[in-house]
Amino acid sequence: MKTIDLGNKPSESGMTEAAPSGPAQDKKPKVYYPSFYLHDYKGKAADFPEAGSEGTATIKFKVASKTETDRDNGDGSKKSCSVELEVMQITFGEDSESDAIEEGLQEAETVEEDSTETEEE
Repeated sequence: MKTIDLGNKPSESGMTEAAPSGPAQDKKPKVYYPSFYLHDYKGKAADFPEAGSEGTATIKFKVASKTETDRDNGDGSKKSCSVELEVMQITFGEDSESDAIEEGLQEAETVEEDSTETEEE
């Protein structure tokens, strides 16, 4: 499965942002992500994660339209793409960063146990 990072820094997306001064200068530029907006859902808001939470989701979709655009921001041509998806189903993952760390630790313990058993034989 292909994963696409949709994040853009202000300079990549044609947006401008005031230059930080003082200690804020050392911070990395903020990354902006496009919105994924669902409307006309006939269920309950409780079916979705809480606002502000992060996680993973798997969606079943149909591509309704796809448009590629060339635009000149004065400093050269930039390409962008817009895609409209008809979302048929969405499955929210139960994983979070701490769950992923825990899962990784469990996998490491299993590998360690397997290698110990092999050495003993």
